[in-house]
Amino acid sequence: MQGPQDAAAVGARLAQLKTELKITAAQESAWSAYAAVVQQQAEQRLAWRTQMQAQLQDPKAAATLDRNAHREAMLKLRDEHLAARAKH
Repeated sequence: MQGPQDAAAVGARLAQLKTELKITAAQESAWSAYAAVVQQQAEQRLAWRTQMQAQLQDPKAAATLDRNAHREAMLKLRDEHLAARAKH
């Protein structure tokens, strides 16, 4: 899995890809929709990671954390994100 990135890093990467792909005016609306989905997903992944780090910092929460359930939830989220990107 790709590591989390902040919104600025994702925005910069999307801008770079847009240039590399030479997105035309006719493709702009589709690109904008795709970029919005990618940006929202990056923010969601970062929030989830921040939440997980907070749980790990709390000894009581870390002791009861079900790491397998968390991993399964992250894999499900990744699959949902990939499916959402494929629509755009």
